[in-house]
Amino acid sequence: MVFQETGRDDVVSVNIAGELIDFVVPRFCLHCEQHLPVDQLFLCNNCLHHEPRLDTLQLIDLLYDKFGFELITWMFSVVKFNEQSPFRTMIHFLKYKGLFNAGKYLGEILGNELKTKMDISEIDCIIPVPLHRLKIIERGYNQSLLLAKGVSLVTGIPILQKAVKRSRYTAAQVETETKAERHLNIKGAFKVTDANIIAGKNILIIDDVITTGSTIREVAKELKEGGVNELYAVSILVT
Repeated sequence: MVFQETGRDDVVSVNIAGELIDFVVPRFCLHCEQHLPVDQLFLCNNCLHHEPRLDTLQLIDLLYDKFGFELITWMFSVVKFNEQSPFRTMIHFLKYKGLFNAGKYLGEILGNELKTKMDISEIDCIIPVPLHRLKIIERGYNQSLLLAKGVSLVTGIPILQKAVKRSRYTAAQVETETKAERHLNIKGAFKVTDANIIAGKNILIIDDVITTGSTIREVAKELKEGGVNELYAVSILVT
């Protein structure tokens, strides 16, 4: 049993306190709605480990499909997108339901799984895909930045939050229907703010979902023009 000192002579059990709070305000898995144990957040263990993770061969195929082995040295996503995915549920709550605390939670999962699939020792910094300031005002936060904070926490890789900005407002990529439309929608939407802080660095680009790869590709083009060395793309989901 774990005890925590209270600053008085008595001590309280952290576990008992958690169980009492959980009894008064029970928590449920966001995906399957089963009751969550005291030591779990957002997803139950069954949902968290439900989906098979993408293996190296699948990731190589996805790298070629999304980026054609150009610009991006390597990509990593936790799972393949499907409508019944617990991770898809989490991304939905994060982006559209205001559950910003889910960002760091998913970022820590992403960071821990990333460490098992690639050597992160040579990555110098993380750049989350930026949102336009009007979108941040509308949503209240950048979900990719929240993911980046979770990844940074478990990997120790620092974040360069303001190295790239979104220079024009764009429609949400989900509102476009084809790969060509997505490319046109996002083309020229990003600008490097200071090439001196990125030149020669190996950078990890983070987004919540990689669909056609158009968004990552546009960010990558700007970073390469700014003198970046190697680029890596990571996300929670890939379609």
